[in-house]
Amino acid sequence: MTARPLPKRSEIHALSNDALDARLRTLVGAERHIELEFVLHLAEFDTRRQYERKGFRSLWDYCTRSLGLLEGATRRRIVVARVIREFPEAIAYLRDAKVWVTTLAMLEKHLTHEKAIELLEEASGKSVRDVEKLVAKLSAPVVEVESVTFIEPAVVPVTAEEATLLRTSPIPATPENVATGDPSPAPAPTNLASLFAVVSPEVRDRVRAVSPEQYDFHFTGDRELYDLYIELKDRTPNHGVANLMKRGLQALKNQIGKKNGTIPVRERSSPKKPDDPPSPRAYVLRKEGDHERARKAHIPISMWREVFARDEGRCTYTLLNGDRCNSERFCEPDHILPEARGGRTAPENLRVVCHDHNQRLADVIFGKSFMDKRRKST
Repeated sequence: MTARPLPKRSEIHALSNDALDARLRTLVGAERHIELEFVLHLAEFDTRRQYERKGFRSLWDYCTRSLGLLEGATRRRIVVARVIREFPEAIAYLRDAKVWVTTLAMLEKHLTHEKAIELLEEASGKSVRDVEKLVAKLSAPVVEVESVTFIEPAVVPVTAEEATLLRTSPIPATPENVATGDPSPAPAPTNLASLFAVVSPEVRDRVRAVSPEQYDFHFTGDRELYDLYIELKDRTPNHGVANLMKRGLQALKNQIGKKNGTIPVRERSSPKKPDDPPSPRAYVLRKEGDHERARKAHIPISMWREVFARDEGRCTYTLLNGDRCNSERFCEPDHILPEARGGRTAPENLRVVCHDHNQRLADVIFGKSFMDKRRKST
């Protein structure tokens, strides 16, 4: 498709006020129509699972890597594509600008076949903030366990040199400014003896219940915590923040228990190296409503280390466009020639692939119907 040439700035500048307003309204309508058309095509693309035929692990992977969409736009459009596939009546609300892609994505978890029309009508014409309030009303009641409290800042006298700087610099926010929401700085003091530096107040971590079995944790971490999260989130099963936090606390609990003698310490036959890749003997198979199960792969850990280092810990699957997948999520060892067909367990016959592409390769080699039956049986 040939892109329509953009108008020159001089042409836009020459428009009258009414013409400029009319043009903006036309462009908004065109943008809404194009976005709806895109979502409709994306829903069909998802139904056909065409992203798998092109070698991508998921629709998300296809949108971000092949189409170049940003993460936020990808999430909203995938959600809405699946909503309109399940609730076709939502298409008319998008077409008539009663709801937008963003607000429809916010309603996704609360739409049911019995009340879809009623909820869409209630959300019609509402802003994002109003829809947030509507969603909050539909969600489980929140019982606050611990709230954020403002701590009175400490007051520290400053030197004469610092006082000179304070006369020409904005004064840090004070409790009064925060309470009133006034972003303007306080007036500079005229008396040197009254100059003080205000230490930023500390805010307590917040934990609140959002349902009888779920809690909302809010805290601020440092760069080291962020780096650890980025490093580990794609290398562990169920890699959300909550799961990583739970596993870290469980590990700390076990460490304290071993130190206190409440948990027995088991001897290791060979200490694990700090730079070891994920163990190939404990890949997680998920089954809805069931606990995690693990299957064992008979690959020596020393051989897995060698293959993992050789492939740089990234998926080696090659997409149809020639690019390497390079995902670090749930990386597993894979036999290039499967063991079932005489393949040897040797470094030259092993490669690193992500879990999704490992499943895709098994479907291609052994047949999808066979593999689906095998997965259900396990």
